[in-house]
Amino acid sequence: MTVAFTYWENRIAPVFDVARHILLIDCMAGRVIHKARRAFPLGSPHARRAYLEGLRIDALVCGAMSKPLQQVFEDSTIQVIPFVAGDLEEVIEAWMEGRLSQDAFAMPGCCGRNRRRHGRECGRAEPEGPSTDETCGVCLCSQCGLEIPHRRGVPCFQSACPQCGGAMVRKQTQEEEMESCQEETEPVPWDRDH
Repeated sequence: MTVAFTYWENRIAPVFDVARHILLIDCMAGRVIHKARRAFPLGSPHARRAYLEGLRIDALVCGAMSKPLQQVFEDSTIQVIPFVAGDLEEVIEAWMEGRLSQDAFAMPGCCGRNRRRHGRECGRAEPEGPSTDETCGVCLCSQCGLEIPHRRGVPCFQSACPQCGGAMVRKQTQEEEMESCQEETEPVPWDRDH
């Protein structure tokens, strides 16, 4: 069996959509027989799937995965285990021992490990849209410019654009822009004696 783990600085990469490195593990009879680190080229959701299928992997362990990428993998033969967090070696060990479903390896904010093969966080259906109590501000896609409501307590960078899969950033409000402009243009006190 060959398993791919997306990683960043020896931890599971927090967002699959922008992960740039994978660790391939070949295992047999409960033992790791080969490890290989590879660059993971960025590209469209279909290109990322094709790349992984070309490596003939059986499973993918990763952090958060955007809805467009989840949909691309729905009919894949690759078993996807998303929303995993932790030290790369500890996650590999947990995978080998069948302990990956423990809460210790859940991404922050994930309630338990009741996830399906290609499931969303916590295995629950997503609501039609966040309530106004849960939103504050706007997340902006750095690639296509799509704006979506920012969910309170979830940094924009932890989300991927639902339209193109690009990285999301927090959009400044007009008040925040005005405050930063005022900070930049505040007059410096001048002392006539010097």
